[in-house]
Amino acid sequence: TRIDTIFLDFVKAFYKVDHDILLQKVAKHKIKSKIGLWLQEFLNNRKYRVVANGEMSDVQDVLSGVLQGGVLAAVLFIIMISDIDENVKSSIVRLLAELAEK
Repeated sequence: TRIDTIFLDFVKAFYKVDHDILLQKVAKHKIKSKIGLWLQEFLNNRKYRVVANGEMSDVQDVLSGVLQGGVLAAVLFIIMISDIDENVKSSIVRLLAELAEK
């Protein structure tokens, strides 16, 4: 019997969530109607500016990432990784989430 174990650390993954891919997965999970439309608006209409050395940048669109610190971010991230085991053959996949404070 062969056992392989892979541990993944998703610490910075919340910043990398592609909004278009996430919205495709939301649709795949049949999250429709007002909630689906609200999520689309929530993700697609975010903007940011950066202040450095007293200078403010132009407004930019936020193209990836989910806001951390709330329940919604965790739910969106779970949707994002929900198909992580689809291309793994003969597997038992276990997902464990641990919130750690530094």
